[in-house]
Amino acid sequence: MGKKFSINSFILSQLAVKSTKVLYRYRAPRNALYNLMKYIFKYFSNNFEEISLYLYKEEKKVLKEEIRINSSGVFNGRDNIPIYQLPKELTRDLKIISREIQGIRDVIIPFAVDKKPLGMIEMICRPHFTPPKVFLQDLKVFQEILSQGLQYLETKIRTIEISEVLVKISNINKKLISLIETQNMEKRLIKLILDELGFDRVMIYFIEEGLKKKASL
Repeated sequence: MGKKFSINSFILSQLAVKSTKVLYRYRAPRNALYNLMKYIFKYFSNNFEEISLYLYKEEKKVLKEEIRINSSGVFNGRDNIPIYQLPKELTRDLKIISREIQGIRDVIIPFAVDKKPLGMIEMICRPHFTPPKVFLQDLKVFQEILSQGLQYLETKIRTIEISEVLVKISNINKKLISLIETQNMEKRLIKLILDELGFDRVMIYFIEEGLKKKASL
């Protein structure tokens, strides 16, 4: 049997504040998430055997499992959950829920700011543990505080992604000069864009003496 369950709203609020500080402390988002999950699991491991963190990906409308942690260690996530597959009480009402599926009970905490989804944490209960209703209610303060930290992290990730794209575009501009008026310039330019930006397909239009030319790869 695990230790007696004794986590209350005050402890959860302190945990949320300290967890948010973890997100601010590390410059690399991946390190921040890794240490966040280790910190959270330390507090919940008596009653939860595994915890997963999902972050919302706006462009694909999915929740991507970033990190999964259990007593064996910390692992990269492997699941993607389309947002439409989740119950409205999670995505619209931001309700913290506990459910049981095929004998496995979990607790899901959705995170959002101004109704904009950020992600969720899923905690798999140990066999002996059924979350008390008061615990689910007390988790609300944890949810609200940690949402602010995840919003900061999302902004940081976006800033890094934009910076990386700008660097790649700068590289294209530098290499473009050497391609001007070379043989097969169009295809070389397209290959350069594919290599730098990682697109599956590129189509470029050229305006030449009133005629429009199209090149693609």
